[in-house]
Formats: sequence, C-alpha cells, structure tokens
Amino acid sequence: MFTLDNLLFKLASSGKRVPPIWLVIPLAWVVLLISSFGGAIAVIIILILRLPKGTNLAEMPTNKVAALAMPQSNFEQFLFLVTAFGGVYLVLWLWLRFAEERPFSTLGFLPQDGLFNFVRGLVVGFVIFSIPIGCMAIAGYYALQPFSLSSMIAVMGGVTVIFLGWVVQGSAEEVIFRGWVFPVVSVKSNVYIGIIVSSLLFAFGHIFNSNLSILAMVNLTLFGIFATVYAMYEEGLWGICAIHAVWNWTQGNIYGLEVSGNRISGGSLLVLDETGPDIITGGLFGPEGGLAVSLMLCIGIAVISWLGLEKKA
Repeated sequence: MFTLDNLLFKLASSGKRVPPIWLVIPLAWVVLLISSFGGAIAVIIILILRLPKGTNLAEMPTNKVAALAMPQSNFEQFLFLVTAFGGVYLVLWLWLRFAEERPFSTLGFLPQDGLFNFVRGLVVGFVIFSIPIGCMAIAGYYALQPFSLSSMIAVMGGVTVIFLGWVVQGSAEEVIFRGWVFPVVSVKSNVYIGIIVSSLLFAFGHIFNSNLSILAMVNLTLFGIFATVYAMYEEGLWGICAIHAVWNWTQGNIYGLEVSGNRISGGSLLVLDETGPDIITGGLFGPEGGLAVSLMLCIGIAVISWLGLEKKA
C-alpha cells in the first residue's frame, strides 16, 4: 500500500512532466490564494445586500462591518463556501492542462466505482465523527439543547443546501492536498515524505483560523494523514472527498458545533453545548481541537492502514 505501485502515483506520472517539490509547495498556496478571491467577492456581495440604504462604510466601526459581511443565512453560507473554494478546481485544471498536460480526472476521479466510493465515504465520515461526539455526550461533556421534530424539519432544506457547499469546499481541499500535492511529492521523493508534506501543508492552511491551538494543529495534521491513507487505500479521491464534506457538515450543521474554529451559519438539526474540559472537547475551536478526535483519527489511520496492507497482501 505504501509503495509507488498505487494508482494515484501512476496517474500523477501520466502527464508530460511532473513538477519538482520546490515548485509544488508554493504553487499550492498560490492556488488557494487565487481561489480565495472568490470568497472575498462573496463577502462584498453579502455586505452590499445587507447594508442599510445610505450607510457610509467609512463611518462604521470595523468590527460592525466585519459582522455584517459574515454569512448569516443558508444561502450566504452556501455562496461563501462555493465561491471561496470553487476557484481551486479551475486554477488546478489550467495547471494540469497546460503545465503537466494531463486530465483533471488523473487527480483521482476515475469513474470506476466512483458512486459507490462516494456513498461509502459519506457513511464512514458520519460514523467516525459521530463516535467521539457520542462518547463525549455519554461522559457528560456535551449537553443537548431541547429540540422538536418540527424544528428539525424547519431547517432541513437549508441544511441540505449547505451540504452541497461543504462538498465543494471539502473536495477542493482534497483535490489540492491529496489529489495533487501528495502524489506529486511522493513521485519525486517517496510516499512517507509525500504524506508528511501534504499533511503539514493542509494543517498550516488553517493557520489563521479562530481559536487555533497546538492540539488543533496536531489534529489537522492527523486528519491529513488519515485522508492520505484513505486515498491510498481507495486509490482515488471519491471516498475521501465525501468523508471531508460530511465531516464538516455533521460537525456544523448536524450537531451545531464549531468547524475548525468557525461558527457555521444557516442552522443545524441539533445543538450541542460544550460542558466538558476543552482539552477533550476542543473548546471554541470545535471537536477538531480536542483529544477525543485525536484518538479517533489515530484509530482511523491504524485501521485503514491495516486494511490497505491486507488488501495488497
């Protein structure tokens, strides 16, 4: 499993040229930076639509302007996710088309078993995130706010729309870090260096998130390792894209928790209040900043690695 015989690496080598590592690392940041301009446009649109008529922005406090510009509705949250991350696909497609001269599908999107792997990924992502949440709730570290069937039905439409935004967002990060950086760095060095480099880049991509802690950075790196191992096991990205999307969606729009330090707009089916120690629950960063998720990710890495080695045996 941890050899260059994996299909992901063969696909990365299928173009006319494989870029050197010294170019891949800064280029990954450039792709994300260019794509982020779309998010800035979304923020401007939201601000324009929400500003009262005749308002002078120059006279408003900066914190009030920032609050007005943040997504608050289902549509605004969806718009932000799509515009902030949708550009990744276009920029990377252009790079692959004209620099490496290979199809976008070689990032790990071959059609064989694509639907099955995506659906399986949705199930896996929901389960592996819900296990630590369930355990913490049983331990008394989360308290469930009162809810009713009618309240859940009321937010169902918006929550479903936001899920599509999470698919765009989560898949964009998988495309850049697991579909491109990881295989290319591995081909130019070895699989283990590819895992380390891509996982650290992924973690540092969240360096400006609110309420970030050292443990949160460790967990983001662990998620990166889990994602690369899963992508190698599947030899494609369909499954890990689904896992990433449903992980964020479950966190923010099912349980009503912070996603990597961000409070998600648009509502959630349930709302959990943190009552346990931050070192376990993650505090204001959300569960990704706590030891419960650390343990789950370590177990996930071990299990998928074992399954992958058994598969190749």
